Amino acid sequence: MFIPIIYSIFLPLKLGMAWFYTGLHIALIGLALYTIVWVNLATSSLDKETATKGLYRY
Repeated sequence: MFIPIIYSIFLPLKLGMAWFYTGLHIALIGLALYTIVWVNLATSSLDKETATKGLYRY
């Protein structure tokens, strides 16, 4: 698994492809949701056992 990750770093980006823009949008949505989760965890109260607000309530 380590070799494909290293190999993908040296591949050229094909910026004109629809796959690039589709993947970019999916990655940015994932990054935004990941950031929201960390903010919710950081602002949750410590007296509760689990985080039940934010994206974790679904």
